[in-house]
Amino acid sequence: MKTDVANQVSNLFSEIDRETQAFQSVTGLRCPSGCGQCCDNAHIEVTVLDCLPLAIDLFQQGVGEFWLAQFTEPTRDTCLFYQADSEQPGNGRCLQYQGRPLLCRTFGFGTVRNKAGVPELAVCAVHRVTQPETVVQTQAAIAAGLSAPNFADLAMQLEAIDPTIGRQRYPINQAMKRALERVGFQQQWAEH
Repeated sequence: MKTDVANQVSNLFSEIDRETQAFQSVTGLRCPSGCGQCCDNAHIEVTVLDCLPLAIDLFQQGVGEFWLAQFTEPTRDTCLFYQADSEQPGNGRCLQYQGRPLLCRTFGFGTVRNKAGVPELAVCAVHRVTQPETVVQTQAAIAAGLSAPNFADLAMQLEAIDPTIGRQRYPINQAMKRALERVGFQQQWAEH
């Protein structure tokens, strides 16, 4: 049940992954092994469009209804796909890493524009502590013209695919629930 819209989002995500990997290769900036600090955050907001390819994949795998039930009555405010490491606080993993939203793909490796419109690295607090020299070198490289993923530009590209579900941001669990509901409804409609 891959839709054209979901294919476009998946293609954009693949392009973003390539850009981010290239940026990491050039700068040496990396997330510490097992780090999940950015995922363990109740304030992550994404769009329904961000979640659409994953919702389709979950229904194709036969677990869409299961996950819809989880997101309908969430047990926490942090992303339900995030599995914290019980033995090492701050570490964990995403149960749906390949299908993660745009923000999750670029956090710690993207730029924002300052008041003058110049791109600056949106520094992850963990990077700042664990790789301070690399962060400084990366900031200098961006100031000297190194191309890096830009959050606003990427969000506009995503929104342009389908503004009706690509503009409004919701807390991640709400966005995922809405995407699962949308796909589930489309699946039910197609069966009748």
